[in-house]
Amino acid sequence: MQLGGGSVLLSSATPLDLAMLLHFLAERTSDDSSLVVNLVNALKLRAPELDNVSYPIALTSLAKIPSSEEARESVLGQLSQVIPSMTGAQLAQTYEGLQEMGAIDEDNAERILTSFLSITSGSDARDWARLMVAVARARPQDLPHLVECAQPLISDAQWGSARELVEVLHSMAISSYKDPVILRALSKRLRSSILAERNLSHRLQLATSAISYMSAIRTMVTTMEELLNDVEQLLRTETASTIQIHQILSAMVRQDDRLFSRPSRSGYRELVQLCEDQWCHATATTDLTERAFLSTMALFAEISRDAFSERLVQLILSWSMETDRVARLNNLDSIQLSGLLSRICGSNDSHEAEVVGKAADMIDAVYDHACHELNLREWTPSEFSIFVSRLAAAGYTGLYDAEGLSHTISLHVQRHGHEYDCRHLTLVTEALSKLSSRVQEANALGPLWHEISSRLTVFQAKQLLTIGIAMSKFTRDTVTAIQYRNFPSLTGAFLKDGTLLASLDTCSRVSLISAWSRVGALTGSLLEAVASGITDSASFKHPIRDASRILFSLYCINLHSLMRNAGPSTQALVRHCRESLEAEAPFAPSIAPEDLVRVLISICASSVISSPTTASGADLVARSALEALAKFHYKWLMDFLGEGGPSRSMFTMAAAWLAEGGFSGDCQGMMDEGTKSRLTDLLAELNVPEIATPIDLPVEGHYGSDALTMQEQSIYRRLGVNAVAMVPTPPFTVRLATRQGVAIEVLGEREVLGQREDLVAWTRIRLTLLANRGWKVVLLRPSERLGMKNADSLYELALRKIGDSTR
Repeated sequence: MQLGGGSVLLSSATPLDLAMLLHFLAERTSDDSSLVVNLVNALKLRAPELDNVSYPIALTSLAKIPSSEEARESVLGQLSQVIPSMTGAQLAQTYEGLQEMGAIDEDNAERILTSFLSITSGSDARDWARLMVAVARARPQDLPHLVECAQPLISDAQWGSARELVEVLHSMAISSYKDPVILRALSKRLRSSILAERNLSHRLQLATSAISYMSAIRTMVTTMEELLNDVEQLLRTETASTIQIHQILSAMVRQDDRLFSRPSRSGYRELVQLCEDQWCHATATTDLTERAFLSTMALFAEISRDAFSERLVQLILSWSMETDRVARLNNLDSIQLSGLLSRICGSNDSHEAEVVGKAADMIDAVYDHACHELNLREWTPSEFSIFVSRLAAAGYTGLYDAEGLSHTISLHVQRHGHEYDCRHLTLVTEALSKLSSRVQEANALGPLWHEISSRLTVFQAKQLLTIGIAMSKFTRDTVTAIQYRNFPSLTGAFLKDGTLLASLDTCSRVSLISAWSRVGALTGSLLEAVASGITDSASFKHPIRDASRILFSLYCINLHSLMRNAGPSTQALVRHCRESLEAEAPFAPSIAPEDLVRVLISICASSVISSPTTASGADLVARSALEALAKFHYKWLMDFLGEGGPSRSMFTMAAAWLAEGGFSGDCQGMMDEGTKSRLTDLLAELNVPEIATPIDLPVEGHYGSDALTMQEQSIYRRLGVNAVAMVPTPPFTVRLATRQGVAIEVLGEREVLGQREDLVAWTRIRLTLLANRGWKVVLLRPSERLGMKNADSLYELALRKIGDSTR
């Protein structure tokens, strides 16, 4: 046998020589090289001669050579003979070798740990740390006993350096160790030991490693915060490696909810900025692999939440546009890059059109590469579902070929649907819902729902909720099938298993109410069950957003007509929402305009059927919402109203209701002139006169003694001259309330078909209200309205229909 030009006689080499030589070559030479094969065979033959010194080295060397099974068996057979004579360091190395080899069983573990704990040399910190990490990886159930034995040592200020303490922490992170007493003792020593390190580069390395491990232990947030502050100071003078930057960001992502909700949140923004500065410099000077670059950029994306900084956006685009970059991507790289590019497209308000366009081009290139070079249709369900969900998240400005992606999803579900688990089905459903408005047919919905319905009982609550939210957003071409077949099944799954609803937090329950009501699927029993969990909680996490979403959803399904039969939890939920909104008024500029619109419409809808006393308090909340919209979000509001449709109709009626209370004189005393002027312009835009048009409404007589209240009259009085309101945009085309006590409703096509409960809800509220007061209600279909240009002709048609019905 030749080695480096010299001759080595295996017969004269000691077992230690063989073990040392194999240890040297194990990671430098292929397993099938003749030299390695000869050394492995020699060790197999000389295994009985291994002693306490050579045994650990031989074991760890063979662990690195997968093809050494026979030699491993020979060496493992000598374990019980050599353990009694081993030192603590040798025992730790032996356990580590067994762990890497996958040969740890209960007997071997017990022998090594018993021997280790029985010898005084085992108290060396390096030996303890090495053994703990190996035990945590192989048999985590044994670690608590080992740590308990080490507790006096860990508390000793003279035991171990910062490096050993970090490794002890490493073992605890691997095994999810939870003993608070020992964790506190370790935390107390760890930071002081790291700060005692004089070499700043070493200190940074130790601190980033410690932070990375601490992020896996929920009870060490306080010490982790302190170390993050230390790292921030170090980064001002020291340069972190790309691995260290990754560790810092990864730790912050893991503990994000806890860290970023604390008072020192702004400090971490500075730390992220320092990491970004060093990362951008490192990528310009270091040749990183695709995996290293993309995984760290994904962490920046997680932390930035709303949008990337412009510098990171340019870095992503320039990196992805390099020659042959996309061609070198594998499946995982394609998934990560598509997620980054989709985030850029999804936040197009934050970036210039040219930047978003480049990101969209790159998404298209990645999708094309996945289809033609990586055979996307044969990806595993896990890879496929994540990839298509990220492509769909790019929205209108991102992925160009929505039809093609929808078709690909359909084929994949048909071919591999039986391999999908609940998570995959949830992701694909969500992706399809985002594509549905851009494709002619939701051709994947049938096979997808077949897979979902066949395993409804094994979904988690959050997954069922996500599926329901996604399906509620499909276009009208598929909504009928969803409403009448799918949603009852989803509702049944929640009601049959009480643990599903119990696992939903308040935010999820709000989303459930909103999604189910969108397609008219919110049954009374489900609402009562969902409401009980909300009213039991102390308060909303986001009071205005959550309360407005609930009230808007409930009044869109005509809740107030059902309130007499509503359960106690539902009634309590409505009160809780109103009280939450009243507590937040007047509304601050930071409140989202969408939430203010929901507050305005839902509060006014409830006021229609309230007594004057009850309505007056709610009106103050609604008026505050309207004033905030006019004062802080006027441009947004004008764009919103310009889109027309049912939202404009609802908003018009709400504004008309509030206008009865007056936006002039004393009622405007607290407003600035700009807000007053905007409100005047707003009412003019909506054709709501500032001065009510007097009309004669029946109080008694053949219409019944139960007359309209003043609040009810004011809506119709405010809707235009002669109490006529015309809303030009379909599907809510014309709203009429006449002097003669006849309500005329011209339905849109969707209302006639009954496909969207949310679109017809306000119509039902008003018509039910009028019918209950003795008004005559006439419904005109779109075909009957053709050729009629004004309210008079519609009114004449309505009277003819009334006459026909009474003959």
